[in-house]
Amino acid sequence: MADCAGIASILVLTGETSRADLEGSDIRPTYVLDSVADIPKII
Repeated sequence: MADCAGIASILVLTGETSRADLEGSDIRPTYVLDSVADIPKII
């Protein structure tokens, strides 16, 4: 959805989604972070 809207997207790997899940998905977020604490580093 974000890509279609022309905005960046963030996937935070907090236990629900793993890097393996991402590799098997057609969806590619702009950023993949290990923690919400990492968000300030990219903004």
